[in-house]
Amino acid sequence: METDPLLFVSGPPVYRHHRKIKKWIEESTSIFPERQLEVEVKVESEVKTESTMWKRLNYFTSPFAQHVYKPLTFQMKYGESLQGLVDKLDDESATLRLVDGTIISIDMNDIQEINWRGKPFPVRFR
Repeated sequence: METDPLLFVSGPPVYRHHRKIKKWIEESTSIFPERQLEVEVKVESEVKTESTMWKRLNYFTSPFAQHVYKPLTFQMKYGESLQGLVDKLDDESATLRLVDGTIISIDMNDIQEINWRGKPFPVRFR
């Protein structure tokens, strides 16, 4: 029984034939001078490094994270705490939707800690 095929189909054997096609590649022995263009290129090497807080807030912008981790408590540097969700994230600011429905925009540097269920949320990046 070990040598019997798992599936037996009654019919003639099937063979596949692949034709090999060789393409003729024509090589040119002529040398053509290339036109040289003088172009002045200005490269601005402004490298934007994303802060850890921006990465943490970016994690909360996904619909899954907004649904699962609500409400978040944002501890501000000046002592105030805000409860809500991250609605939108910009380069320097974050737009929060608070529990009472108010939408505010705050500077990312003003956020000291992000808490969920009373404990600091672990650092996660996606």
